[in-house]
Amino acid sequence: MVIVHCVTFGDDEDPALSSAAKDLFKGYFDELKNVHGCDLTFQSFQDELASLPGKFAFERNGGLWVASVGGEGEEGGDDSDGDDDDDIVVVGPGCMIPGGRQLKDRRLVGVVAVKELSPGVGEVKRMFVGKEGRRKGVGGKLLRVLLDYAKSKHYVEIKLDSLERLRSALSLYEKNGFVRIGVKFLGLVSRGGSKKIDMLSRIRTKLGSSSLRRAFSSAPIPTALESFHKSHGGKMVEFAGYSLPVLYEKDNGGVMAEHFQTRERAGIFDVSHMGQIKWHGDDCADFIEKCVVGDVKGLEAKEGYIYMVVNGACKHKDMAHFKEQMEIYGGKDVCMDYMEETLSLIAIQGPSAAAATQTIMPSGVDLTGVDFMNGFDTTLAGVDGCRLTRCGYTGEDGFELSIPSDKVETVVGALMEHQDVDVCGLGARDSLRLEAGLCLYGNDIDDTTTPIEGVLGWTLGGKGGRRRTEQGCLGMSNFLTEDGKFRKVERKRVGILGMKAPARAHTEIFDADGTTKIGEITSGTFSPCLKKPIAMGYVATPHAKAGTAINVSIRGKMQKAEVTKMPFVETHYYRAP
Repeated sequence: MVIVHCVTFGDDEDPALSSAAKDLFKGYFDELKNVHGCDLTFQSFQDELASLPGKFAFERNGGLWVASVGGEGEEGGDDSDGDDDDDIVVVGPGCMIPGGRQLKDRRLVGVVAVKELSPGVGEVKRMFVGKEGRRKGVGGKLLRVLLDYAKSKHYVEIKLDSLERLRSALSLYEKNGFVRIGVKFLGLVSRGGSKKIDMLSRIRTKLGSSSLRRAFSSAPIPTALESFHKSHGGKMVEFAGYSLPVLYEKDNGGVMAEHFQTRERAGIFDVSHMGQIKWHGDDCADFIEKCVVGDVKGLEAKEGYIYMVVNGACKHKDMAHFKEQMEIYGGKDVCMDYMEETLSLIAIQGPSAAAATQTIMPSGVDLTGVDFMNGFDTTLAGVDGCRLTRCGYTGEDGFELSIPSDKVETVVGALMEHQDVDVCGLGARDSLRLEAGLCLYGNDIDDTTTPIEGVLGWTLGGKGGRRRTEQGCLGMSNFLTEDGKFRKVERKRVGILGMKAPARAHTEIFDADGTTKIGEITSGTFSPCLKKPIAMGYVATPHAKAGTAINVSIRGKMQKAEVTKMPFVETHYYRAP
């Protein structure tokens, strides 16, 4: 018989259970490292072990179970498939082990845990069965107990990652209704101390009724703030595959009011659709410089890792690209830790953002000394494991805050206590970024755009700078000469003013005579601050100088306009005194 014990780490619990859970977690860690050559140190595994049950606590909608076998007068059995449910007994707080069997007579041989990723979505973690429990169906029984519990907690989806080479584990998951939905790639520490690429299957199973499954499968992914948004009147839309508020339906004037909320006070935005990556290893800066044009090696060394945020619309494409390049790079000390399912990201923007954020900082941390595009690991509103970066997508001063997903609502709630802070949606974010002259990937730039065409040459550093002279980044020869000068381009991104009506994406741009097409609008809107239409787009280089007269074809009619410099409104990027 297999007995599955709920582990709470409570005072009234047999200490042998919590001790066994820790030992089995260690066994999981050691087997991955010593047998499969994968070291989980970069995942803060030791911190997780020390804080058990942590995210796996039952009161946090998580769960942690250990399995025992044997005992006096009991058959060992060989239910290798784990299909026999008759010999599963689940023991929780306050329950007696059937038949008076004592824990001391049993061998604790397996463990599994689940944590809540977002409302209705959980993740299986640390599934491990020691040698004594193998070929007894322990893994299957642990998994089915977990799934039954997940249904009782109204989960609709359970995810997990598994090393591709663990065929028996993959088979077990498939027998229990999991299906493969893709792969992700991580650089893992190998036994020799170097880094290697490993492929992990991304797997999930749907729970609940068939109608609920259909509804969920067609729905965008909720962020950890989904319930918060809805409780504050968020009008939810799909954006980059996620459910996010386009605005908040309350008596605040809609998108226009949220725009001015940010320009005049402070607005909070949920940007958890963005991809967060932590890079580790002695060679990670060298590797990243092969993939991006910036001066990564010139960054100040602080926490011992490099923090990267990638665009939400193409983060999976970015991950595949990084994986491909890591395989080519090979044999170096590089590790990529993708934090999608553990961290949320919010932005607080506006002239009051610093004052509001200062109220949730630890004692002694003064934000007046933090420059734009600088950041550090910190505690926010008493929540550990956060990161603050002074940056944003509005042209205002502000911060992007990376926060453990299970605590993000705590931090947002603390910020909302400041009198100048309110929530804002995607609609205001778009008009704010356009006024600031900032690009939207997929509209204003894509994987065919060079930094010179996009007028983003500043990302390469100054003339004669290390990156422009040493180069070494993929594709740099396409837009830099051997001596680091910008190559000539046929088109450039420009700002456009003067139209009487907003010009939307794909609107055609013509020369001053209105006879020759010279480009196309990529983004356009009505500027709340300027009280007139603004746009950006690409024109043939001879027409890219500010002040050049052009025509824009809006609904079949030519409207006179003019090329202008960006940003359209003054930006307020912070510099420390």
